[in-house]
Amino acid sequence: NISDFVDIWECRYLDPAEIKTQMEIIIYNDVVAMYQYQRQSIFCLEIYDQDLSDTLKQFYDFIWTRAKRMRLLNPRGASELYS
Repeated sequence: NISDFVDIWECRYLDPAEIKTQMEIIIYNDVVAMYQYQRQSIFCLEIYDQDLSDTLKQFYDFIWTRAKRMRLLNPRGASELYS
């Protein structure tokens, strides 16, 4: 349920059977931020390292190309897999 940036937003789906992630990972500039808030305690880690950031960006690109494209259904961000 979002409205900001929906015109440039793209969403893809990767079946959890292919790769199971249990943390959010955000990569920007030379920063890799990992966080998890699904359990009782909140965990967050930021690592400032250009080599690590560049490496994980390659992993992201590799996974992104294999994920299934989704179609935007409305301006609030609802989406579904293309058939």
